Amino acid sequence: MIRCFLCHTMVSPEPAVIDCPGCGARFPSAGYEPDRLRAEAAAMVHADRIMITSGRVKGATGWSLDIHGLRAAASRWERVVRLPRLFRKIPTRLINWPARIEAMDNRATPIRVALGGIARAGEADALVGFAEQFSSLFGCMAFVIDGSEADTARVRERLEQAAAGRCDIAVSASPLNGDFGAQRNRVQALAGLPWILHLDTDERPDSALIRNLGAIVADADHWCNRIIAFPRINLVDDVPSAFYPDVQYRLVRADIRFARKVHETPLEGVHWRDVQTTLAGRIEHRLSSGRVRARSVQYEAIVQGGGKPHDERLLLLPAVDGDLPD
Repeated sequence: MIRCFLCHTMVSPEPAVIDCPGCGARFPSAGYEPDRLRAEAAAMVHADRIMITSGRVKGATGWSLDIHGLRAAASRWERVVRLPRLFRKIPTRLINWPARIEAMDNRATPIRVALGGIARAGEADALVGFAEQFSSLFGCMAFVIDGSEADTARVRERLEQAAAGRCDIAVSASPLNGDFGAQRNRVQALAGLPWILHLDTDERPDSALIRNLGAIVADADHWCNRIIAFPRINLVDDVPSAFYPDVQYRLVRADIRFARKVHETPLEGVHWRDVQTTLAGRIEHRLSSGRVRARSVQYEAIVQGGGKPHDERLLLLPAVDGDLPD
């Protein structure tokens, strides 16, 4: 297996032309030079205008990107792609038009975004850490607690103290009952803002995601997206694992609902044009090797196949050169 030059998804080198399932990049496998292709992509997205022909942009050495891939490439270098909205009504393969490429506006504020999550009452310290670090970044923090009403009231009081009026705090109690999708839907209903960024207590946004969140939301609104995915880096026992990019669909419109009891997803019934992956930030996930194994057992007990042994193997395998972006 090799890594896509743009998003680092693992792909088979056997086809003569590789179509990356992660970002839509298409590139020849013969003489594959990811550094060269990445440099060409960087130069491309730093142009002011770029021609889209039959729904794709083409690099000088035989690679190309569809519109979603172009947007992902632009976001990697904190740029955005602009086309008139009417192009959402046209099949992408028919689009022949120059696109503008602009720098992300980091002055945009994500006050229309809630930070949401699900947690146990015993994870209150992690939630307080969220409030202390990020309450000034969001319009609301919304958490659903797997615990009693009394436990939840104590969590709410601590969060309100930590946030110190910098954002609204919404906390409710509901038993998990082995259904992570239903619990996330309770967060969706609780947040009260157009967008919710879901984070677990063992996750944090990296500095790029924090810096670019307002611009990411503004770009999603421009393209009428409803779900934004981020790559997640897994740090197992503080060591980056080979499981990258662990793509997580975590920035979602409030009207979206999650499905599945484990490995919950907001994608069911959503049109592909409503979903976009951004490389302008990522989620950092810290867990122990013991937690990786215990989680697989827990998920398998809820749903057959939920343990995902392939994912567990990659999580326990340390990353090597080329697994992670520079």
